Amino acid sequence: MASAPAEMEARLDFASAWTGSHLVIWGGRSTGGMLDDGFVYDSEGDSWEQLPAYPGTAVFDVSGAWVDGKFMVWGGQSGSGYLDEGYYFDPTPSWTGGSWTAISSSGLTARAAHTAMASDTQVLIWGGRQGTSTVYSDGALWNPSDNTWTTLGANDLTIGAAYDSMSAWTGSEFFIFGGRSSSGVSGNSFFYDPASSTWRDDPDSTPDGRHGASVVYASGRKELILFGGETSVGGGGLNDIWTVTDEKGLYLYRKSAP
Repeated sequence: MASAPAEMEARLDFASAWTGSHLVIWGGRSTGGMLDDGFVYDSEGDSWEQLPAYPGTAVFDVSGAWVDGKFMVWGGQSGSGYLDEGYYFDPTPSWTGGSWTAISSSGLTARAAHTAMASDTQVLIWGGRQGTSTVYSDGALWNPSDNTWTTLGANDLTIGAAYDSMSAWTGSEFFIFGGRSSSGVSGNSFFYDPASSTWRDDPDSTPDGRHGASVVYASGRKELILFGGETSVGGGGLNDIWTVTDEKGLYLYRKSAP
């Protein structure tokens, strides 16, 4: 595999997205401070390219998503505070010749460490924080076709605020799980249907609340797969696997990894 280019600093807390053939990385922070540059890895050609200069502010704990042929970044924490803005990148005619466009105002409060997940046509932004005591339980949907936002439907569930949550798209619903809250680790677990603008709980039998886990949707099996994380901040990692089916949610305990 090709090594990262020399001008690409080591980083963490960056935005990233997979296009189906390319891995896009943008922003984050390094030992030298916050970053405002981006790079793309071509998995077929085993090569890297640098994206054109970013017109916005260097940030970390920023979200990224790939939707409708565009890479979007939104929110995050800068040297002067938290952001409620973002840009999307259109790689036409090429990754080095594409352009950035400002994303319209979302109406959300500035935040970092929110979750961002793309469907086929929209990106869900949910949760996030300012500091560790101000944590959010709201969100919105960004529509890349016309660069507008859609407010989420009314939520009558008991869903606590969280940041660093895990999320996935099932093909018809957004799934959001866990994360951190102002008092510790969250056990939130719920679905949002953008077609009907409705929320629903998942079943009572769920994994312990956790953050730092990973969740993906296996379309062939029609199930979500959740792995790892930790159940308390600084409490050490887990190696358990849980799945949830599309049948209105049914958690099944698999087994610990070897």
